[in-house]
Amino acid sequence: MVNKTTVKAKPTASINTKNTKINLDYLTDPRGWRLINVTSSKPCDINNDGILTTDTKSEMPLCMLDDTLFIKKETHIAFYKRGINCCDDPTDNTYNWTLKETIFTMSQGGIDDALHIQSLNGTEMTVTTNMEAQGEIYRFTVVFGH
Repeated sequence: MVNKTTVKAKPTASINTKNTKINLDYLTDPRGWRLINVTSSKPCDINNDGILTTDTKSEMPLCMLDDTLFIKKETHIAFYKRGINCCDDPTDNTYNWTLKETIFTMSQGGIDDALHIQSLNGTEMTVTTNMEAQGEIYRFTVVFGH
């Protein structure tokens, strides 16, 4: 019998990170950030297919895989531009954002999503975030690129 775990986004407390200075020019690069990889600290079942895996990207809907995250320095607005696989929902998700040390927080409608920047350079950004589901804490590592 497989113990099936479905993870829904519910942010939890901060993750400890090294004190690193974040280069805002890299973070707000006008090319935007595309999803490269997502993994979880423990096996989970994001798409409810009954298969537990740490390869979270393989569980994500195709529609999410080609979105691009744009972060605007001047307005503190971030948004996901829908890719071609989301033609049935062309709406962009827009967020206000803040950056405190290495914690990049996107807020929308009273919900905050804190991403802890682990590394950032001119071509790649790696973030982690903790989420809770059914009383368990999962740590997700997300890699973005241009």
